[in-house]
Amino acid sequence: MIRDLIKIANKLDRVGLNKEADILDKIILKISSMTKEVTYIVRSGDTFSEIVEMVGLGSGKTYEDNVNLNKSKDPSFNPSKIFPGQKVFIYAPQEAEDVNKPILPPYRG
Repeated sequence: MIRDLIKIANKLDRVGLNKEADILDKIILKISSMTKEVTYIVRSGDTFSEIVEMVGLGSGKTYEDNVNLNKSKDPSFNPSKIFPGQKVFIYAPQEAEDVNKPILPPYRG
């Protein structure tokens, strides 16, 4: 979402709509600041990309942002080698659950 807004702002700049581009830049900054880290407990069958998509939807952060967040906490983190019970950290919208209350995915039974 943020990437799309940045592309639009750049196009506005290129066609001379600088005032509109400046307004969009402020909106992008506001959206970007409305995220926080949450803890997610991995379950069997989860993939990191699915977790990012499900939990981080609307955060404006990319898959790579979330990989880097986890690598900053554990340099050996590998998104293709997550396991059930592992805690991963995801950028989520500000209204998401508190980081001290791990998010559990829906039961897959």
